Amino acid sequence: MVSLYKSHRCQESRIDALTRYGEALTATRNAILDPKEKIMMKMQVVSIMFVCHYWVDRKSIEQHREVISVLFREAVMKNQLDDLGDYMVGLSQLAVMASFLNPQFELGPWFWEACETSGTPRPVKYHQGSFLSLESGTMGELSILMRSPKKNLRQLRCIYDVMQFEMPKVRQLLALATISTAAPNAPAMGTRVCSSYRVAYGILLAMTAVIGHTLRIWDTDLTLVGNSHDCVDECIALVEQCESARPYGANFVPDFLTMVWAATTDGYRNDEMAEYLVDYEKDSIGADFMGQAMSIRERLFAMEARETAEEVKLVLDPALESLVKGPVVSVQEIQPAVSECVIL
Repeated sequence: MVSLYKSHRCQESRIDALTRYGEALTATRNAILDPKEKIMMKMQVVSIMFVCHYWVDRKSIEQHREVISVLFREAVMKNQLDDLGDYMVGLSQLAVMASFLNPQFELGPWFWEACETSGTPRPVKYHQGSFLSLESGTMGELSILMRSPKKNLRQLRCIYDVMQFEMPKVRQLLALATISTAAPNAPAMGTRVCSSYRVAYGILLAMTAVIGHTLRIWDTDLTLVGNSHDCVDECIALVEQCESARPYGANFVPDFLTMVWAATTDGYRNDEMAEYLVDYEKDSIGADFMGQAMSIRERLFAMEARETAEEVKLVLDPALESLVKGPVVSVQEIQPAVSECVIL
């Protein structure tokens, strides 16, 4: 990790860094395949490689995220949760993200067992606030509901309303945390808290954008349109706020920005968000954030087409149907009627 950081940040020998990375990757694979190695150790090793991969090839970073989630699932199923401790919330959020990005990765009973075992109070305590929206269980439920949104519209609307209610409070706490970090001798913990609020707010913006887009397929409420545009405005403001933290303190920005762009299908400020995505591709080798955003948008369109397939089937009006199925009239029969027409 140190070698790759120096290579990326300080432009030191990249060949040496990649050589070390290759050796570390081999060791990681051996550790994962070793049945004697503890799952917690495997997860820590993969987590380090997950960070390193940001500096090597951002395009295939999701493989590491999915491996961590698979190991987490294995730990739950083998009753080895005691070793995970404080990592439970972060791991469950990673699992939720993996389920969003990979339709083949599903949150089964093991996930809810992990949420119950972690024993976090409801709503979850997040620094100075308590938020239902940021619970792993809430996000996991959302991931499942979005697989068949039409039959789960009421539940989706409930989650959406909760997020709309809690977002202003998160935004206010983020503003206070940002002010505290601007002090000349601000503590390092203040910077970490501010960063965590930024990540939390980014998650809420992404989830709100996707749910809002889904609800608008069946709901013509103009409030949803206004909320969507507000979400885009807040998203761009957050991106600009994170500019000073690039590249390492803003790795999470493309994750929520791609989802907001993908869900904003009416074109509102799409060009501005696209410019930021293309610009962020410069921070990571092999990044293709616009490609990811377009892929997510295509999936949303495919979901809409699938869920509304029954609604778009043409059903003929009975009167029209009788006309269509009636006998064909000859030209000779039509001509007398034409000659009697006053206009003609």
